[in-house]
Amino acid sequence: MSPDLDRMFSALRADVDRAGLSAPDGLRERVDRRTRRRAIAGLVAIAVLVGGVSIGARELLAGPVAPAPQPGETATPTPAPSPPAAPVSEEPYPVGSPLSMPAGCDEILVFPYDGPAPAGQALPASVMLRASDWGRCYAMVGDHAGYPAWERGKLPRPQPDLCLDEEPYRADSDRVAGRFRRFAGGPEVFGYESVTRYRAGGAGAFLDEVRDRVARCATFSPDQSGDVTWRAQIAERDFTGDESLLVYVGVGTAAEPSYPGWWVGVARVGDLVVVVEPGSDLGGSRAFAKTMTRKAVQRAG
Repeated sequence: MSPDLDRMFSALRADVDRAGLSAPDGLRERVDRRTRRRAIAGLVAIAVLVGGVSIGARELLAGPVAPAPQPGETATPTPAPSPPAAPVSEEPYPVGSPLSMPAGCDEILVFPYDGPAPAGQALPASVMLRASDWGRCYAMVGDHAGYPAWERGKLPRPQPDLCLDEEPYRADSDRVAGRFRRFAGGPEVFGYESVTRYRAGGAGAFLDEVRDRVARCATFSPDQSGDVTWRAQIAERDFTGDESLLVYVGVGTAAEPSYPGWWVGVARVGDLVVVVEPGSDLGGSRAFAKTMTRKAVQRAG
């Protein structure tokens, strides 16, 4: 790759890293998809343009082609070219890979995972939701063995994502195994599921901590300005599993949800905890969140 192209890619990486949506931070992962797609289109166009210029420059620098030897002349053998140097391995920028989807479904791009490194033991894939569980136009875009080791500023945030986004749960230290998956149903349609195993008593302690965090986030302002009031509320309890919670987070209320806002299902199955968050654009469906949480509990059980 030419130095000019390297500099182009470096500048674009920096621009994309700074791209994002202003508070609330909990919406960043959804809107980032849109920003990445736009940045990617520019990246590919510039790569093609600079690549063409680089090829033309190499042809000009090579100079005119040597004339063919005349009859009776002895051609001087051309030294064999040295083998090319091995390419330097670099972490590629996530340019995306479109998936082949059924007719009538939106295009889905797959990006490399750039969140916290998974830790702990891996739960089997059999305990997890499949893309078909979500719907005909969904695809799995990430399957990660282990639980996400919390890292400030990284997505996914400590789940369930309520407020207090940068505070890990105390019960995280009791995690021993896990698995989490990401699904997409289109540019602004997604699903997230995690299943985590805790030490004895840890799963119940985690549910207690979720209830406490919802109470602490009863009203909050994501950007600390106080201009917009957000709420976290438990809408339903014990609708599936050993104990379960359906949580609403948004600018409305659980009784009258508004835009933006979303629903999160949390359920305990023995020493396992299931967290499910479906979303569409900046909203969500209460009924769909309950349905997907029930399906996840059946898989985990």
